[in-house]
Amino acid sequence: MKKSLFFVIAAMSAALFAVSCKDDVTENLPGGNAVGEGQISFTAYIADEGTRSSMDGRSVVWNTGDEIRVFTANHTEGLVYTLASGAGTASGTFTGPTIGSGPFYAVYPADAASSMSGSSIAVSLPTTQAWAAGSFGPGANVSCGYATEIDGIKFRNVLGALALTISGTGKVGSVTVYTEGDELLAGTGTLSGLDGTPALQMVGTRSGVNCKAVKLDCGTSGADLTAAGTTFYVMLPAGTLASGYNVVVADTEGNAMLKRSASGHTPAIERNVIRPMPALSYTAAYKAAFLNHEGAGAFSGAGASSSTFTECCVYTEGESQYSWADVTSGKVTSHKVRLQDMEDGFALTITTPKTLTVGGNASTKIEVMGNTGAVVAGTSSMKVVRKFDGRVWLYDTNSDFGYITFEEE
Repeated sequence: MKKSLFFVIAAMSAALFAVSCKDDVTENLPGGNAVGEGQISFTAYIADEGTRSSMDGRSVVWNTGDEIRVFTANHTEGLVYTLASGAGTASGTFTGPTIGSGPFYAVYPADAASSMSGSSIAVSLPTTQAWAAGSFGPGANVSCGYATEIDGIKFRNVLGALALTISGTGKVGSVTVYTEGDELLAGTGTLSGLDGTPALQMVGTRSGVNCKAVKLDCGTSGADLTAAGTTFYVMLPAGTLASGYNVVVADTEGNAMLKRSASGHTPAIERNVIRPMPALSYTAAYKAAFLNHEGAGAFSGAGASSSTFTECCVYTEGESQYSWADVTSGKVTSHKVRLQDMEDGFALTITTPKTLTVGGNASTKIEVMGNTGAVVAGTSSMKVVRKFDGRVWLYDTNSDFGYITFEEE
């Protein structure tokens, strides 16, 4: 079901989001009323304080199909209410089952919230957001509300936005932001302060999901790049990316580039704030399947200029095995990782220096056994493409092979 409270942005800055497209949305709001047996209506509007002049041309509206989840002390799992009127405006009427007396706590979109304890609500942020031209994607801008009566739930924004402007030609299929620290960009959290200034505390991950990254999915048709630049908005929890971040931009042709934040650049994501990042120019460098691979292994044709991409021998968590060891010989210290899978019949050993610097080169030794595809044993200098979440991406420009190995534990 479409959930699309979104912002159309004509001018971008790092200032606060505006209150709404009206100054007097709190005046003459329609009262709550029963619309059928066992049914009731809430009115809801955007009530964030902010500096309108910094965001001229932006409108905040409810759209057909939008849903909110409303909680009370007697309904801690919440009940869902669907927009009945007010589509295209900042003030909407939502209809759903009778819930009793307030105070009322609410979250948009409805599927972002799950349960209430005291006056705090458990929420879940997805690892994938949908792209929208010049705006935030449907349902990405999580907001919350509070009211003592049913005739006016004031909604405030929960997240902040990282704004990435990318220039070039072609179409972007996805933009993925990875923190290089331990911050959680998605997963489960606790939302408090719904009756004032909301605060979100991220508390955990979802099983099998990498919550240190958020992907902006531009769909099968992609997003057009221009010489002037196209801006992509990624909604993130408030907090400082203390170790920086990196971005993988993938095009619709299966290629991608990787950009890391400058050394010492640790942007603070603030609730209700758009944080513009330095502009990027898109140049395909690697296969997107290589840069975005979640496991480890060896990959043929990892460069963007390759016509084919082949997973030669890949470590699969829960099915394959890996071991690691630090090896010291005289003054030379190295790190050795062995990947193996008895079912697929391969063993691959990747030996690198213990210290690996992104952007630098590393003398890497490859040893193979069994069904490793086109992987050839030997030692060569490989570029350290990226490091993330305990893994390292290496690229051999001579053989056009990419390797993903595990860092020292």
